[in-house]
Amino acid sequence: MITKDSSKILISINEMYLPLFLLGFLFVFSISNYSLISISIKIIYSLPFYFFFKDFRKEVESGILRRILLYALFIAGYFILTILYSKNQGFGLLKLFIMALSAVTLMPAALLVFNSTRQRNIFINSLIAFASIASLIAFLVSPFEYSTTYSFSVFRWSHVLFSRFIGLALLLNLCLVLQQKKRNLLLNLSLQIILFGLLLSGARGTIIISFFCYLTLLFFSKSVNSIKFIAIIQIVLASVLFFTIGSSSGPDRLVNMQNVILDRSKIDESMTNHIKILEISIERFREYPVLGLGLGGFNSFYKTHFPEEIIYPHNIFLEALVEQGIVGCLVLGILLYLLSRRIMRLGMKVYVMFLFALGLAMYSKDFTSNPLLLAFFAVYFIKPSDDDSRDAKLHIQNENQFQLKF
Repeated sequence: MITKDSSKILISINEMYLPLFLLGFLFVFSISNYSLISISIKIIYSLPFYFFFKDFRKEVESGILRRILLYALFIAGYFILTILYSKNQGFGLLKLFIMALSAVTLMPAALLVFNSTRQRNIFINSLIAFASIASLIAFLVSPFEYSTTYSFSVFRWSHVLFSRFIGLALLLNLCLVLQQKKRNLLLNLSLQIILFGLLLSGARGTIIISFFCYLTLLFFSKSVNSIKFIAIIQIVLASVLFFTIGSSSGPDRLVNMQNVILDRSKIDESMTNHIKILEISIERFREYPVLGLGLGGFNSFYKTHFPEEIIYPHNIFLEALVEQGIVGCLVLGILLYLLSRRIMRLGMKVYVMFLFALGLAMYSKDFTSNPLLLAFFAVYFIKPSDDDSRDAKLHIQNENQFQLKF
């Protein structure tokens, strides 16, 4: 016999499952290699969602699910056409499989979480808690090594993967801080810890993007000036801590980047590889300018030009340019433009999160390894309620509690 109390427990479990599943999904599908182990982990992680999805499906309008399926089939059909002339059809099929798995799992999950205020808050609070704890651990064990190719180890973390989640948590935490009428010491403490953790990662691209979005949020915020001032001081304090008590390798990476910019004779392997990728990719684009090399085509020539670990162009527009040519770039540009317009209506906070996701996709990995950006495509299918629409038009001026309004 199921009592009312047990029913409440089941409801609470369901409410907790989706936000935590989404958080874990973003982490697992950010793993960028195409090894058998990586693909197996992604498949196994996705399976429980389909077991629960029949219980969640009633919460989403069937018309929205049909629209998602229609758009997904259209995009998949376009990619299949590019595979037909791809210079590496096997790798193209592998990329298409990962994209399809990501889309059919991530978009419904993101749609369900974004549509629920309570589940959004669980997602946000869980991410901030994870980022705070992970930042403290990173300080204690110094798990980042920048001079060697990443291989899995409990005490050897990917600074790229780590920094992506720390950066997102940082911006969400800042949103919570800025909407407070009075200073909240716990929120400010977590913000300080996460700022320090982001710098510890030494992930230069993510640090630059995160700080740009951080300052953008401060600029557009209607919060009182004292709270903004404290948020700026916290950046300074985190930087001082980073250069004084952080491991030497992290600060050296930032200083080295500055040296390379000021003196081109200086060498930084990561920056050198990115520049080489850009130059050679443009050369291949000139050979196949209209339709590109086909999905997976970048993988057809990288071994002759780049180190073995570089199997993607580290920029989704460059990826589209090489693999789908001008046509692909136009399709991607139109999709991002339509998405950007829709997100802009939801307020500046959500739009800055979108800019962060887009910024990540501009400097690292490939499209299949940027699930955060793909999650924002779910926003396009969300129908705002009357209250949410009114809040969006008012730019959410009277927030008592941070919510991503849809």
